[in-house]
Amino acid sequence: MKPARWMDEHCHAFILESIINVLPPEFPNLRELKIQIAKWQRLLLAPREVRAFHLLGMRPSAVKKWRKEEGHRDARALQQGKNVKRLLEDSFKQYLKDEWPMNGTRYTNKRFAEWRAKMHKGIGQSKDRMKVEVSKRTVHLMSGGTSKYHGWAKRMG
Repeated sequence: MKPARWMDEHCHAFILESIINVLPPEFPNLRELKIQIAKWQRLLLAPREVRAFHLLGMRPSAVKKWRKEEGHRDARALQQGKNVKRLLEDSFKQYLKDEWPMNGTRYTNKRFAEWRAKMHKGIGQSKDRMKVEVSKRTVHLMSGGTSKYHGWAKRMG
């Protein structure tokens, strides 16, 4: 998986975990969602070694085997992400079918599709902001900054 895609998936997992943590306890499949997101994050955080140093001195067959295993791990992580997203959407659909009528709003598939589009747009915007923030912190640390982050982005502009 390319670093940009890995970062995108990792940010998505973090944002979904944050959403799950603020849901009410009666939310459907809450425990299963927490388990599946934790599994997704473990797959994304599997040990990634620096290729240039890791591959030095290895036989070509060993390099091929290592790359193949890395590809399988990446595929499992991407598939787990799809499973989490599908489970979350099904859970929200089930929750909103029960919740909206209690608030006087009629549930329709069209209204849910509009809600889902807004949710995906919000998650996308959060992901973009998170990637920018992580990039700024990384640049700051690489340029000799301290490991403590005290709002330096506000001072920089």
